[in-house]
Amino acid sequence: CSSDLIPDDEELRTLLRRTGPLAVTSANSHGQAPCTSAQELMESELIGVDGVVDGGTRSGAVSTVVDSREPWRIVREGALTEALIRATLASSN
Repeated sequence: CSSDLIPDDEELRTLLRRTGPLAVTSANSHGQAPCTSAQELMESELIGVDGVVDGGTRSGAVSTVVDSREPWRIVREGALTEALIRATLASSN
């Protein structure tokens, strides 16, 4: 595992030792802009959240979500566009 994928926050590392790896996207209700801070998330109407890890304020494009079942498809296009993913896959074959 690349060291840039391992969080520096010891509490989060403890959680991950208990749960195993987590794959998460931006926190937002369907159709709403992603929250950019833990405070914004706690003030939102997002329901079903069991916990919040405050990693500071973030900005930038949202995550791209891909359904990897064949045939794969983009569920939500974000920072990585479908064109970029297709070009990367084509160059790796």
